[in-house]
Amino acid sequence: MPESKSPHDALFKKVFSNVEHSADALRTALPPEVEKHVQWSSLQLAPGSFVDEHLLSAHSDLLFTAKIRQKPGFIYCLFEHQSSVDRWMPLRLLKYVVRILDRHIEAADHETLPIVLPVVLHHSLTGWTASTTLQSLFGALALDPAIAPYVPHFAFALDDLSHQSDQDLQQRAWSLQPKLAAWLLRDARNGSKWLVSLPFWAQSLSALRSRPHGQDALLLFLSYLYAANDQPPEAIQNAIATHVPAIKDIAMTAAEQLIEKGKLEGKLEGKLEGKLEGKLEGKLEGKLEGEAIALLEVLQAKFGTIAPSTRKRIQGADEPTLKRWLVRAAVGHSIDFVFANS
Repeated sequence: MPESKSPHDALFKKVFSNVEHSADALRTALPPEVEKHVQWSSLQLAPGSFVDEHLLSAHSDLLFTAKIRQKPGFIYCLFEHQSSVDRWMPLRLLKYVVRILDRHIEAADHETLPIVLPVVLHHSLTGWTASTTLQSLFGALALDPAIAPYVPHFAFALDDLSHQSDQDLQQRAWSLQPKLAAWLLRDARNGSKWLVSLPFWAQSLSALRSRPHGQDALLLFLSYLYAANDQPPEAIQNAIATHVPAIKDIAMTAAEQLIEKGKLEGKLEGKLEGKLEGKLEGKLEGKLEGEAIALLEVLQAKFGTIAPSTRKRIQGADEPTLKRWLVRAAVGHSIDFVFANS
């Protein structure tokens, strides 16, 4: 596998390129009435990526072949690295599916086209709020009976991690590695949210060490955490040593390996210098959005539905305020406590 262009891409592909892991994830995402027609024992990873080059920092993809109602077909899985909702996703996916079909017919002469089942793995501040169908992008005119036959009909299956609790992820019928990967893909970029949920996953992380290839998987997960999170490596190591002492040596090894590759030097030399030299306004906005995601998801997990006025207040807050509220949310027993005197 070529070297990934982002840590998110590396984690997604290394975990879900394993057919057993991907089968679990795809079965969860596809509707039961579709999933039952897939012969899962026939699932195999296929080569190639179909994402537009300018979107490689935001999307990763994997293509699988499988028998669908006993006929050769494909399942295409797209993972979003971005934290916002792309309302044009049905159109983007249609382009990728057409590329898959073009490659298929170029390889050999076929009488019919294979079925391609598209799946999107997503998380964002709001959760998925757009449509999953291409028809909706054409507006009301597409519903006119005279016009409808000329409008492409296309949809994708969605697995939205945004509001999945730790318990929800833990209860999925997945093996340990993809569960931990889903947790990190959901939390690792979101400020201190990973730290709030770390105690819940501590036992799973410890258990992974004794599994076949478990230490390699832990190195992958911890390397991703160092690369994706904006906290200093020392803070991450201290958190691991406190909550998961059984793997603190692996956390040290992961940091040493990244230092050797030159991927942690900037962090170790000081985050302030990096901010002064290299952080564009969009990066700062992304960081603030990540802190807001962390706070909203902690509040929702502890206190239930969050009022729109509270969401708006959170989205308009600066970074020090968001960090202060996040700490209060982690230890408090009411929303009033979180926002008191703020």
